[in-house]
Amino acid sequence: YLLLGSAGFKIFDQTVDSRLGTAVSGAGDANNDGVDDVLVGRPNFSSGVVLVIFGHGANPAYNIDFSSSTISAQYGFVISGLVSATSTDSFGAAMSRGGDINGDGIDDFLVGAPLRSSYSLAGNGALYGFYGSATISSRNLESNPPGVDEMFTIVGGEWVEGIGNAVDWCDFNGDGTPDLLFGASSAGSDAGAAYVVLGTPVPP
Repeated sequence: YLLLGSAGFKIFDQTVDSRLGTAVSGAGDANNDGVDDVLVGRPNFSSGVVLVIFGHGANPAYNIDFSSSTISAQYGFVISGLVSATSTDSFGAAMSRGGDINGDGIDDFLVGAPLRSSYSLAGNGALYGFYGSATISSRNLESNPPGVDEMFTIVGGEWVEGIGNAVDWCDFNGDGTPDLLFGASSAGSDAGAAYVVLGTPVPP
């Protein structure tokens, strides 16, 4: 639910066990229209799906049935995770706004996929960063992946590390560039770990 003062609206799903709303977050102004947007995770549907809902300055209240995994382009867009050999990568299990990572003046956002397997490592996990744009639109990471100027990926270096179970950002060293924070709760035989990646003028 989004509550706007005394009013609001509901985003819902009628698909059994898709877990819509496992994670929710503000996205910042990802489409650069002057209004903040919202991220809603659906990590248990296929390899995971993230719904990005555009903010609206006037009459923003509308209920959204996301059972079809689509949304009208005037309301937002959808990002679908990579096809996985396992049941799900849990893409969208954690999300956060990311600040302006690439320095173009537009807000970016972060999505975790803690069950992602890559580079012959099972469950090493992944963190995806998506760069905001006035033309940002729906993407399928498998069949229609964003280019390097639209997205970056950080993957775990250990078996079952599970990076991306928690994600956030801050300016840790005060240099004006966003720094990335992400958890890896299964690292070191479930001892767990957290990472701080300092931002640079050249993004990851």
